[in-house]
Amino acid sequence: MDVDVCWYIGGRTAVCGGRYRYWRKGFQCYLELFDCDVTDAGYITCNVNTISCTASDSTFLRVIGKRRLFSF
Repeated sequence: MDVDVCWYIGGRTAVCGGRYRYWRKGFQCYLELFDCDVTDAGYITCNVNTISCTASDSTFLRVIGKRRLFSF
């Protein structure tokens, strides 16, 4: 099935690579954020389009703070 999946973070298109990685396995769509900070806070939306239908789902990411795991 030909499926077009687009991710949006805070209204901006998430580009795969760098701090964002996304993939699809079967009917499941996944998004990973690396080194998340307060600029990533907001709605995260996944839009899925096929020839016959469109689906969308959103969640809200709240970033409370950034904790350093290592200090040099």
